[in-house]
Amino acid sequence: MSLGNEIPMSQEQFDAILQEHAIWLQHVKWRKRADLQAANLTEVDLTDADLRYANLQHANLQGQTFKGTKLDSADLRVACLEGTEFVNVDFTLTDLRYTNLRDAVFIQSHGNGADFREADLRGAKFHVGCEFVLTADFRDARGV
Repeated sequence: MSLGNEIPMSQEQFDAILQEHAIWLQHVKWRKRADLQAANLTEVDLTDADLRYANLQHANLQGQTFKGTKLDSADLRVACLEGTEFVNVDFTLTDLRYTNLRDAVFIQSHGNGADFREADLRGAKFHVGCEFVLTADFRDARGV
């Protein structure tokens, strides 16, 4: 099954999109919100990236490492996050429905209102310091 673009996005392309997105986050509406739908982001550095409200539907992020990444209110529906490591990531109100999170590792991450409904969490590990259990929605998620 193809996840979208088979050619990984370059770091330069990703950084340019993040610059436009940062301006959009400051309420400059003539700039663009990050639209990374179906993008192959397997080779970009996501450390401390501000992806709040970004569209990452169907994106391929397999095997990536997110450190300090802001994903609150991002749309990650149907994204491939298999084998991904999340360290100190904010998932507040993040939409992760139908997402492949097999073998993902969550460390010191949190997510008030994160939506994991019908996500595939088989083999995923939530380490000490994660705060999801009481506030996130895991209905019909596999592997929980």
